[in-house]
Amino acid sequence: MIKFENLQNTAQNQLNIKGINVEVSVERDEERKRNYLVASYKMESFGEVRECRYQEEIYRGDEVGTLSLFVGHFDEYRISQMV
Repeated sequence: MIKFENLQNTAQNQLNIKGINVEVSVERDEERKRNYLVASYKMESFGEVRECRYQEEIYRGDEVGTLSLFVGHFDEYRISQMV
């Protein structure tokens, strides 16, 4: 989504700098009329690798708050489980 392309690129760059292997995108829920910053990644759990997604609502255009919550989601424990 063009409107939030800068937010998407900033989030992707911040996670890349931290060495976190995720693919960041922006998705819109037309039914609820809301936009989400979405991360897709793989995580190992009990010897199995599974696809995971995390999303944070871009609430009323508060890109700074959204970015902070989104990047903060990937803490040391979560990163240690990622493949």
